[in-house]
Amino acid sequence: MLELGVGADLLRGMGWIFWCSLGFITLLVVRAQSGLWNKLASVVVLLVLFSIPLWPQFVERKRHKERYTKAKALFDERCKGAGEKIYRTIQGVDGITLLNLRTGTSSERESDPKWMGAGLPKDAINDGYIESFFLWEHDAGPGNHRGYLNTTPGKAKSSGFTFVDVKQLDGSYKRYRVNTGPRKSVHDFLTHEALVSPPAQIAINYEPIGESSDREHWVAGARVTVVDTVSGETMAELKAFSFEPGLGSRAGFRSPWQFAVTCPALKGGSTLFATRFFVDQVVQPTQGK
Repeated sequence: MLELGVGADLLRGMGWIFWCSLGFITLLVVRAQSGLWNKLASVVVLLVLFSIPLWPQFVERKRHKERYTKAKALFDERCKGAGEKIYRTIQGVDGITLLNLRTGTSSERESDPKWMGAGLPKDAINDGYIESFFLWEHDAGPGNHRGYLNTTPGKAKSSGFTFVDVKQLDGSYKRYRVNTGPRKSVHDFLTHEALVSPPAQIAINYEPIGESSDREHWVAGARVTVVDTVSGETMAELKAFSFEPGLGSRAGFRSPWQFAVTCPALKGGSTLFATRFFVDQVVQPTQGK
């Protein structure tokens, strides 16, 4: 059930006032009437009059339930094709190529049903997407298969890549590295330069999938593929789908896509960095940098 936050408490309070008022007025009217049939007729009239303002709400709830049922069935059907497929892995890789970026604005990421990144709605976007492939993974404690990512090595159990080549809109490439010099702000975490040599052989591609009509039901899909650009081999593929159970509701200041459920289910660090946590299962970065 969709919770409305503070608004839900207010509505519940108003509901109690409504029913108490109805009970009090009914009691007064019944006492003022003589005869059983007059009393019954008065109660029926009162119930009808008091229920009229609630009819639109009942209709809207019924409509929402029907939309939710249809959307959930669509999501369940899409999830039959979701999951990871890893055909070949490789170790000791210094860098990878990103053939495209997960982009978006804060508004799109929160509430645009057509946002291209909605298949993995909580994954990093823009520069944060590039940065995610450099971050160090730290131990999250017993019982956690994977850890959390951080911008500092500390006592990290594994590191990210040494460099990441990113394809630009004009077809050229830029090579990104961690900034080892002075940093004026958190935005100085990476440096980049134009790449004149061929980009890294192992490339990552992100693309939205699914029917365009899926977005009307707040269902979205994404495919991440890891490709060897020399042989043309697809080394691995991740298909993911997400569903916003509130169907885009902004009640209680909700950010719809941030409430989405995803298949396959994401846990721990993979919730925020799903692509990175998938890629490094296939392409394992060189350690001890």
